[in-house]
Amino acid sequence: MTKMNMRVIVVVATLTLAASACGGDSEPERDQALVDALSSEILSDGDGFTTDQAEADCVAEGTYDAIGADRLAEVGITVDSPDPSAADLTEAEIDELVDAVFGCVDMKASFAASIAGDDLSEDDATCIADELGDDGLKELTKQGLSADEDIITDEFIALITSAAEACEVPIS
Repeated sequence: MTKMNMRVIVVVATLTLAASACGGDSEPERDQALVDALSSEILSDGDGFTTDQAEADCVAEGTYDAIGADRLAEVGITVDSPDPSAADLTEAEIDELVDAVFGCVDMKASFAASIAGDDLSEDDATCIADELGDDGLKELTKQGLSADEDIITDEFIALITSAAEACEVPIS
């Protein structure tokens, strides 16, 4: 082994040990009771975006990690009151929450399933969800979480109308 190879090995070993010593428990632990309450709240909403426990847990953890325990408490999201739609979140926090939802749940499939029914086939519902795309679905989700906004805005009606027209689905 050459002197240069030995130096490289020593440097790499030293850096590896230093990194592992600095890693450890630097991140604060999650308040698992709050995460569980958020997950239960997500699942308890009969018209919600998921009925899958793993997806609900993922969204709850993402929400907790993105917004943080202190801010969640500040806006009134607690173990006893875990409903984020009732909280006064900033636009940036709503964006973070929506990103958590979209990172965990296939929202196109969820939206299509929620609108399919007697008057709309699954294929037509899937087409509309695809036409809306993630951007349109994120906008709908954000509006649903914004306490001071009506979920059915002129902008969203225009998005739905455009998507339905592109799919050749009559709307009334």
